[in-house]
Amino acid sequence: MKSKFMTPISTFTALCFICTCFIYFVSYLGNTTLAAEIKSTSLDLNHSSKHQNKIPDKLPLGNSKQAIIVTTPTESSVNMVLNAYEKTGHTWHLKFTTNGVVGLKGISLNKKEGDLKTPEGIFGFLFEFGSAPSPGTKMEYRQTHPGDYWSSVPTQEEYNTWVTYNGDPEIRFGHGNYENLYTTSVYKYAAALDYDYGVNKVIGNGSAIFFHIESASGNGTAGCIAIPEAPLVQILKWMNPNKAPKIAIGTPAYFDTF
Repeated sequence: MKSKFMTPISTFTALCFICTCFIYFVSYLGNTTLAAEIKSTSLDLNHSSKHQNKIPDKLPLGNSKQAIIVTTPTESSVNMVLNAYEKTGHTWHLKFTTNGVVGLKGISLNKKEGDLKTPEGIFGFLFEFGSAPSPGTKMEYRQTHPGDYWSSVPTQEEYNTWVTYNGDPEIRFGHGNYENLYTTSVYKYAAALDYDYGVNKVIGNGSAIFFHIESASGNGTAGCIAIPEAPLVQILKWMNPNKAPKIAIGTPAYFDTF
């Protein structure tokens, strides 16, 4: 006659079986949830990417076939996302994407000297420069040397211009009215934006607006656009004067006005 009670061994075996089933069930639920989350995230990223890809199409970029789009969540944001596109035929293709920073106080359509804001809008480039030799650029590249400065002296002749001077810059320009292009580490590689430059410049609207290396601290800039060195060098080498590269800086709300 068989016992009505399970032996200790059979009880242990049954418990192991139940535990194994439970673990597999929980694992299944977890994987299903994770898969759903991944799918949802992927959809969000795809939606964002599709939205970003539409931006160059609607901007007044003229004959430009290279567009660098810098987007901040709000005008007071320091952090930004940079997407660089190239146009083939009638279609813009994403070439580079990275994160970076803008001015310590964000961006502004009403940029002023010393406000720590990056100008919001669409701009061309003047040339590329840096204290290091050219990494192999297509754009004009000016290697800096001791005595190379960017002046913000408030005169029509010198405001927002490159000046070479071998004496004491404090005497030549006055305190706070210049940037040392050679010794400033983030200017190892950079590009000068065509902002408030030339005969139509307005004194006080901001000077020395560059696209340069992000500082090690990751803090905002005095008004420039900054990204890590590696992607910056890639983009500087990619920029082609025959394709009239432009940079557009703004919030999603700003880009939606076009």
